[in-house]
Amino acid sequence: MVFCVEAGLCGTSGQAQVQVNRTGNAQYEYRVQNVAGQPIVRVKVGIDEASSGNPELLTTPLGWDFDSGSGSLAAPAGWTGGVETLEESAYFNLVWTRSGRAISQGETLGGFVVSLPVADNRYRTAHWTILRADGTITTGTLQPTEPVIAGDVNSDGVVNCADIAIIKAGFGKKAGDAQFDARADVNNDGVIDVRDLSFVSQKLSTGTKCP
Repeated sequence: MVFCVEAGLCGTSGQAQVQVNRTGNAQYEYRVQNVAGQPIVRVKVGIDEASSGNPELLTTPLGWDFDSGSGSLAAPAGWTGGVETLEESAYFNLVWTRSGRAISQGETLGGFVVSLPVADNRYRTAHWTILRADGTITTGTLQPTEPVIAGDVNSDGVVNCADIAIIKAGFGKKAGDAQFDARADVNNDGVIDVRDLSFVSQKLSTGTKCP
C-alpha cells in the first residue's frame, strides 16, 4: 500500500518497520528498521500522519514537563526526543529527530524509549510516521513483540474485573479532564462511556461477574 500526503511525498509501508518492545511494566522501546529508501531523519509515534489519521496518545510520559520539554523520553546517540502537542487537543505525538547520523538503508536502530506512569497499550498499537532525507513520508502500524490482548486495560496479560474497575472509576470523563484515564478509553473516542465498558465486558471469561 502507498501512503501519500501530497504528490512526491509518499512511500510504501514495506520500506520501513517499527517494532515495539515493552521493556518494563510501563516502559516501551521502539526499534526502527530502514528496509529500503533514503536515510530516515525523523520518527514519530502516535498518528497516521500520511493519511491525516486521528491522534492516538493521551497518557503523558512519566515526569514530562510541557513547559520545559523534559521528562522520561530517551533517544539513541545522535537523536533527540520530544513531545509534540496538538493544538486545542489533549492528544500528542512522540517525536525523535536526528541530530547526528541518520538510519541508512538496511540498518535498524533501537533506543527510542518512553516511560509512562501506567502501562498503556496504545503505545504498542498506535501508528508511526517516518521522514526521510528526501522529504518522503512513510507510515504504518507498530509491531509489538508480544501479543496485545483486547480489553486488557491495565496491560497485565488478562482481562478481568480489574480492567472493568478502571473503566468504572473514570466513567463519564473526557479527554482533557483531570481524572481522565486514557487506558479506559478503549475505543479512543475521547470519552469513557458505556461503549468502553461493553467492549471490555464482552472479553471477560464466561461467568465472570464484577462488582
